[in-house]
Amino acid sequence: MGVTFVHASDLAKPCPNPRIALVLAGGAVSGGAFKLGGLVALNSYLKNTKVTNFQIYTGVSAGSMIAAPLAAGIQPGEILKGVFGLSDVLSPLTEFDFYYPNVREVVSQGFRFARDALRIMPDAAQGFARLFLQRRSELTPLVHAFVEQPNRRSAERLVTPFIQEVLKSPRAMMLSTSYWPSGLFSNARLERYIRKNLERNRVPNNFRLLKRARNKDLYIIATDLNRADTVVFGHDEDNRLAISEAVRASTALPIMYSPARLAGNEYVDAAVLKTAHVHLAVQKGADLIIAYNPFRPLVVPQGAVEPRVEGLGQLGIFTVINQAARMMLHARLQESLDRIRHETSFKGDIVLFEPVETDRSFFSTNPVAFWKLGASAEHGFVSVKESIERHHDKLRPILHRYGIEAELAGLRRDFDDIRTRSAEDDEVGMVERMGSRQVPRRLRHLRAVQG
Repeated sequence: MGVTFVHASDLAKPCPNPRIALVLAGGAVSGGAFKLGGLVALNSYLKNTKVTNFQIYTGVSAGSMIAAPLAAGIQPGEILKGVFGLSDVLSPLTEFDFYYPNVREVVSQGFRFARDALRIMPDAAQGFARLFLQRRSELTPLVHAFVEQPNRRSAERLVTPFIQEVLKSPRAMMLSTSYWPSGLFSNARLERYIRKNLERNRVPNNFRLLKRARNKDLYIIATDLNRADTVVFGHDEDNRLAISEAVRASTALPIMYSPARLAGNEYVDAAVLKTAHVHLAVQKGADLIIAYNPFRPLVVPQGAVEPRVEGLGQLGIFTVINQAARMMLHARLQESLDRIRHETSFKGDIVLFEPVETDRSFFSTNPVAFWKLGASAEHGFVSVKESIERHHDKLRPILHRYGIEAELAGLRRDFDDIRTRSAEDDEVGMVERMGSRQVPRRLRHLRAVQG
């Protein structure tokens, strides 16, 4: 389908002073680019407004990195240009910002391991002495057996009592469990990127000050690792962190990134507990909610995955993990929408954009592949464009109720004029410039491929 509707309003009655929310789910690296491309398409479809003119923005994980600059008034096309170093407004976002090695923790954990290992030596010496004094009669035959037959079995029998004695030390138990780093990379540079670019554009890096300056409600969601609970950062919610710090907390994907240690707490990726947090927008009084979830499971008929392949399970463990994660994220989001459908107090509308369930190309894209940003952005643009075209007859009257005029002609014109309109006048124009550096061959044939 590509678009899901939750319709609870009376389209015959215009909504006075509507509050419109943009809700962005996670999506890692490629999913973030996919969302940006889709938002560029959506922006060109809207005739009398832009996605930066909404009243509420919520971001989960990768969605938080987009929600923050959008709330600051930076258009999605400009954000995407910034990713590829083509913007005069935003600094470039590099591979090193995403894949910044967790060197500090690796080094500190290594020093801690060496320190604690040295501290164990006195305990080990005492244990060995105690073992000889108390169990000498048991150990002597083991020593003789090893001397006479120095093989693996006799060595294990001799060494085992000493190992058991050392492991009685509490410090030794710690050595076996707590010295792995908490993540492969650090997302500290993502925080730095958001902070520097807010400063560059003279936008407050503070939820309350942003609300005062632009009258925008920005909410960034994260997961508190130690309390196993969702935390909402915003001007009228938890506002102890700066906006950039909240983005770091929300994007700390477990295993890939170490937990974000901020203000005495440890935070991990918001998607651990919440897929998009649509219900938060409802609670904040949104009348129209436009949501975007780039990850949904692939649906294929049995035996139609690939030639001589009957199901996804035959494509390996990573395909199974990919499908399972997408099913979990999609199911949680659909469950949230179902709850809202049955809430009689909600009298508005929700429009959820997702890839179509048969989109094999994006399903097979590595979620953390920075080198796929160009192709993912292009794919996201085309996906939303085609979804809008299929559902225009239903989507247009919903938007009209909230004072938003939309037309397919604008969407088609922007798409057709990629090569002729300047990036300053047309957000979609950036795709051509981006393609010259990222995916030139694909974008050279983009118009022919998409008809």
